[in-house]
Amino acid sequence: MPVIYLDESGALNYKPKERYFVIGALITEDETHRKSLKNLHSRLFVNHCLPNGLDELHASSLNFCAKQDILNRLNKLGCFRLDYLVADKNHLIPSLFKEKNICYNYLVGQLVKKCILSYKEPLIILLDNHSIKTTSLNSLKDYILIEARAHWRFDWPISIEMCDSKKCKGIQLIGVVANAIFAKYNYEAHHLYNLCEQNFRYRIRFPFEKFGK
Repeated sequence: MPVIYLDESGALNYKPKERYFVIGALITEDETHRKSLKNLHSRLFVNHCLPNGLDELHASSLNFCAKQDILNRLNKLGCFRLDYLVADKNHLIPSLFKEKNICYNYLVGQLVKKCILSYKEPLIILLDNHSIKTTSLNSLKDYILIEARAHWRFDWPISIEMCDSKKCKGIQLIGVVANAIFAKYNYEAHHLYNLCEQNFRYRIRFPFEKFGK
């Protein structure tokens, strides 16, 4: 059963030097692959968290060398796919951008649609519980299910759950990847992004027609 781990980098507010908001997805397709990721995470945790008193692999707490090592070792493992959506906040519809939870749900839906249409089986979507309020989670579940059934023609069961990122290895790993994507688009820092190149599948630039203009 596919499991989709989601995390974002950036904020849905206006910052002149941070024009782009990123949502990343790490997709594993079977339990063997998830076990490989968990084993890798354990080794990375020992190397980069324990010596620095950190309780999780969080990009904002890691230096460049640590992030480089994490992404090198993760992408060499290669038992997953990486999809992402990057939103140009300068061109989001103002009324949508104003409603942060609705805007977040809409952008997540655009990415999830691309991810799940590659599969014809039940799947699980896991999000960091710091990314979304519980009340908004309910609306996100409803939104994705309505879209999946009415517009995407995806008829298989979809489970959407919030997780504590400290306990969810996949969310920690996609968080580091999302940070690398964020750095590429906002600061033209390409090195860490390029380490992930071989595992990127779908790259959504939103809105497509006006992106970056």
